[in-house]
Amino acid sequence: MEKAIVTVRDPKNRDTRHIPMNRAVCNELEDLQKQQAQTEGGIVRPVFLNPQTKAPYVDVRKGLNSALGDAKITRPFTFHGLRHTAASHLIMAGVDIRTVGKILGHKTAQITLRYAHLAPDFLKGAVDKLDFSLPSEPNDVQTGEMELP
Repeated sequence: MEKAIVTVRDPKNRDTRHIPMNRAVCNELEDLQKQQAQTEGGIVRPVFLNPQTKAPYVDVRKGLNSALGDAKITRPFTFHGLRHTAASHLIMAGVDIRTVGKILGHKTAQITLRYAHLAPDFLKGAVDKLDFSLPSEPNDVQTGEMELP
């Protein structure tokens, strides 16, 4: 918590990586710590616990499925879908593809590009930045003057 970093040990590609947490995640974890301190005598426990066994989840998909059920989300949704969403939002926020790939733990930018499905409105906004059109008002052709917006 002090460094605001999550360490992922032994992921799919076997390379341990360190991922910075944003302020929102830190705030939520700090709030959870405060709640635990008040209700459990200051004992800090794992964040994701099975409500029946009170043991830490070994497989996060079970916790995700439980959360989806609590939220009444019934359409197909996978844990992996969160990676697609995170990558797309980072790219739409202007984060470069190499940085997004580093956060996701990819070895090459080509792998990251598979996750970078951009919303059509975002693409339209990007293209609109190339608008070099001339004003629609007729110009004074005789003097060569043009009124700028």
